Amino acid sequence: MPKGMGNLTSLQTLHAFLVDGEDGCRIVELKNMNYLSGAFCISRLENVLNSEEAKEAALSDKQYIDKLELRWSDLRNEEAVKEEEVLEFLQPHSGPKELEILFYRGSKLPSWISNPSFAMLANITFYKCTNCRYLPLIGELPALKRFSIFEMNTVKRINHQFLRKDTTQGHHAFPRLERLAIDVMLNLEQWIGVENGDFPCLHKFTLEYCPKLVALPSFSSIKSLKHLEINYCPKLLSLPEEGLPSSVDFLVIRGCPALMERCRKGEGEDWGKIAHVPSIRIDNQEISSS
Repeated sequence: MPKGMGNLTSLQTLHAFLVDGEDGCRIVELKNMNYLSGAFCISRLENVLNSEEAKEAALSDKQYIDKLELRWSDLRNEEAVKEEEVLEFLQPHSGPKELEILFYRGSKLPSWISNPSFAMLANITFYKCTNCRYLPLIGELPALKRFSIFEMNTVKRINHQFLRKDTTQGHHAFPRLERLAIDVMLNLEQWIGVENGDFPCLHKFTLEYCPKLVALPSFSSIKSLKHLEINYCPKLLSLPEEGLPSSVDFLVIRGCPALMERCRKGEGEDWGKIAHVPSIRIDNQEISSS
């Protein structure tokens, strides 16, 4: 991008900003561009020198951005610690409705992402954040409707720290979430901490390519759940003991040999847990529940 972009202080539409190397357009050019609006992507974030540069970009002053995409380059060898420091100072204004973080190599996501002051944030995507060890606390975001994960291969455990800060009774996680997609978490072994009343609005859940996951959390209290897909999780041995809620009307299971055997029509030990579902597909075969 050309140097001097920062002089366009009244600019409202700029869909993408590419951070150049030391002699090119730096992220600090964004400092006074506070009228940027709509969808905005900052890419090549590996070229941000340090947290001071990130802070000087003053993303928190850009109140008209609806969708923010923070993107590093896929193939590179950067210091993860530097990326963590940079991302911590790229905190946006509380107004965005969508947030995407792509190809980030840090071991933890920023603390600001858990702040419930993001009262309008409805859609979050983490894409190939391969070194992150934990999922951040986002279960208390009041407006979150869609959450998608793709390739977070270092996470081994999902627990209450993803769902809630306050463990007292009556505090329900993900109060507005409608769609949850988890795709490729190669080292995920355990998912615990889901309590009655969590995910009260969830209607579609897709879980794919978690080859080490041995058990699912309970879904029985999620009375809004309609669409459930469980694909290529070969160590899953059974459905939750409580079964599926009566609201589920579409179920897909693929690439889960033990689970598919337990769900065999009329014979499998888990058939009674799914017999009420009107539309069932197991290993790409449509199964009639009648």
